[in-house]
Amino acid sequence: MLIKEVATILPYSGEKVLLQLRDFNPRIVYPGCWGFFGRTVEFGETPLQSAKRELSEEIGHVPKEIYALSKDSVSAPDEMMMYSFYAPLEIRPTEIILNEGMDFGLFSFQEILSKQLYSNEIKKKFPLINHPNMIYLVRKLIRKISRGD
Repeated sequence: MLIKEVATILPYSGEKVLLQLRDFNPRIVYPGCWGFFGRTVEFGETPLQSAKRELSEEIGHVPKEIYALSKDSVSAPDEMMMYSFYAPLEIRPTEIILNEGMDFGLFSFQEILSKQLYSNEIKKKFPLINHPNMIYLVRKLIRKISRGD
């Protein structure tokens, strides 16, 4: 059975993107790394419903509008279909309720492309999830924003 995953990118004021620092739990993929919000699509859910549920669970906020960014077949760490979305972050960072992960932060595209991001909560740098899809999605969003889509 093909695994379905969702990832949602939350640009803030068009110049920065909200990322989550994942827990150090060894049972999750990419522990201790910065990544987008999302996870597995549950049985009976559409990818969009999953994206909304995950945002509600992880940061206590679901944007009014969520847009499709990409649908990609990904082969690592498992065979999966990755549904990617983006939505403008409509609340101030101080209003975010982090329910999952160790920290969250706003980062410029240039900072994200450096693949090492600083946690204000833990006071040190942590890596971006080491998966080609991360940079691919960031670049895809940059192109979309620069075209004004």
